[in-house]
Amino acid sequence: MFDDLILPTKVVEFRRKIVALQDEIQKLPQIVVEPRHYFADGLYAREITLPAGTLAIGKIHKKEQINIITQGSLYIATENGVVHVNTPSAYIFTGLVGAKRAAYVLEETVWVTISPTNLKTLDGLEEELIAVEFSDDQVSLDSVDAFFHQQTSGG
Repeated sequence: MFDDLILPTKVVEFRRKIVALQDEIQKLPQIVVEPRHYFADGLYAREITLPAGTLAIGKIHKKEQINIITQGSLYIATENGVVHVNTPSAYIFTGLVGAKRAAYVLEETVWVTISPTNLKTLDGLEEELIAVEFSDDQVSLDSVDAFFHQQTSGG
């Protein structure tokens, strides 16, 4: 089920690099991307449209989430490496606990993230789903390792 799990040292190195990249790009002019929000029973979906030429850094996810690229072309950097998504149809992948990604957008891209929650409004949503730093207990390497152990052992 989790045959492509990554080594902790690789995760630590990726986390260090993505935070350094984020620190550098925050010095550049920024664009405002207005998300669209959708709620359903036990689910929250966030849809964003990223213009071509954008270098985007995502937030740190406290929970697993489903990601759907519905249109566009971009490179996505994760702990597992870089993937080129060029989609005439939807590209779907699961984001793991502690995920933080960087993306370089080649063509305008629409990205939807679906997360589990019982909230029905934006109030408290970011606090529930997003960690401020990798030192947050819910996304520390020990927590992520425990989560994977629970998933692979059926517990």
